Amino acid sequence: DLCTKNTTLEHLNVGSNPIGTAGVEAILYAMASSSMKCEWEVADCNIDIQEYLYSHTYCTGPYTLNLDDRSDTFVLKELLAMYAQNRLVLSNVLHDDRPITLTKGQLPLPPTAKAEKGQVPNHGTLTLLATQDDESCPDLHLKDAPFQRLKQLIGSSFALDDYKKMTMIKILADGFCVTVKQANALLKLFESTTCQAEKAAAAVALIPRLSNSEHHTIDDENYMGCPGPIGGIFFEDKDNDGKIDVCGDITVLVGLTNLSQIEQGYVEQKLGKWIAFNPANPTGFYRLNMSNFVDRRIMFCLIEANAADRKFRVSNKLPDVSQFATNNGFRNARYNHKAIVFDSSWSLPRFGVLEFDFVVTRRPPHGAIPITDAAFEQFFKEFKAIPDMKLVGLRAISNRYYFTARHAQRLMEYFSPYEKMHNVVVRLEVFVILLGRIVDEVNFNDALSVLDSTSRKKLIDRVGIVQVFNPISPCGKYELNLAEHDQRYVASILLQLAHAQEGSLMEIALDGKDVPDILAIWASDADIPVVGTFKCKFMTTNRCHSIVQLQDNSIRRRISAALLFKPNELGN
Repeated sequence: DLCTKNTTLEHLNVGSNPIGTAGVEAILYAMASSSMKCEWEVADCNIDIQEYLYSHTYCTGPYTLNLDDRSDTFVLKELLAMYAQNRLVLSNVLHDDRPITLTKGQLPLPPTAKAEKGQVPNHGTLTLLATQDDESCPDLHLKDAPFQRLKQLIGSSFALDDYKKMTMIKILADGFCVTVKQANALLKLFESTTCQAEKAAAAVALIPRLSNSEHHTIDDENYMGCPGPIGGIFFEDKDNDGKIDVCGDITVLVGLTNLSQIEQGYVEQKLGKWIAFNPANPTGFYRLNMSNFVDRRIMFCLIEANAADRKFRVSNKLPDVSQFATNNGFRNARYNHKAIVFDSSWSLPRFGVLEFDFVVTRRPPHGAIPITDAAFEQFFKEFKAIPDMKLVGLRAISNRYYFTARHAQRLMEYFSPYEKMHNVVVRLEVFVILLGRIVDEVNFNDALSVLDSTSRKKLIDRVGIVQVFNPISPCGKYELNLAEHDQRYVASILLQLAHAQEGSLMEIALDGKDVPDILAIWASDADIPVVGTFKCKFMTTNRCHSIVQLQDNSIRRRISAALLFKPNELGN
């Protein structure tokens, strides 16, 4: 509140005052958000703090506020402002031990004002829990003017204290995204030859918060692909250190400079799972420790990707193809080894281990350009020459290019059918990485043909049957778990096609028992049971390879338009 009201101050020196990490944090936020434009000096302030005591997100945690205390009222105003901006969720709110609801946009009444129903109280004790609004909270970006003031603050206040520079940068990165240029400017503040650990630790905090690294800028909704290698080479070693940039050389990949080989090695060690994570192609399996800041940042990126995918499906009126009818991409979730469902009642824990599969359902845009066959031969040659971390490199580069099913098949066949990594068949993992980058979904079976039956079942379990289901040519054998929404949805599609005489159901069994006349028993989708294992063989009279080969009024055409939806296709 002080930072907001005193906007006319030009310089304020609070050095040598015991304002603590929370005070410095408030100053950084005030400067970063431009609510305070003066120059600050915070030298010799006590910002040293054990990391386990430091809140992972600004202002989160439990609060007990005395509303008759002016300082507590200031804290409440800050919380309510962040609540109104969708940066926080306020829960378990009690006023004098009685539950109340705080409406967004309201502020505490003046001490002399008469309390009214529905207003924020101005007397008594208010307790609440503040947590980050994981889906609605927007990323905050630093504009150039406040960034320059912040850099000046950190550089002048702690010119000879690299540990405090690192701490300030960590606090800043916890709340704001930075550009590659801004990150490099902050790292230049470390001028001593003995500050390698502090400089590398600052880089570790900044990398997951970069807003314009290649992970983010190569692929977007309008990106149509590239037929050949960008820059003439697929797997590049820009710094000539013998390590391919996309295969773990993370500092070079994102564009950070002025880091020594020792510092780069420290960064790669501390970033852990972020090395193998690509925010622009996040489909895969995850095991995340919620008390680890890198793992937690990955989870926030997945929540953001899930919200974008859900918004796309809802806006285009596409069916819910999730595992448990939650319209999200999280599957097979477990928290501390206990099965859970990521539904609307679930909230992100601060501790513990989350394990799950995640899938983005959005397909490549209509007209996306895969790399040419000649370019793929160069890609394949370079890929085979990579000494190690091949899958890390493939995922890191995957958002820059589109592929055909035949390309995916070639990459899968490069690995032995028995080769595993982290107890996962490598061929299967290659397909998962390329799932959202293959432009000819109707030819998925070309790639899937190199997987054995066990790996196919595992694939369906991980990404969902709808992601590999071919509605244009749905012939084949099926084993469907009716307890899962997406598999029951496929069963309903087969039933609709059979009722419309666009195909035939054969060799039908439910929980191991033959069912002679399934069309009579399941007259509509509502008759399909919600539990049980449904096995069948489905055959069509005419095989098609494109949606345009289907008749305008056919069920297959309507279903294909929804499941293989691409913007601008068929006039959409």
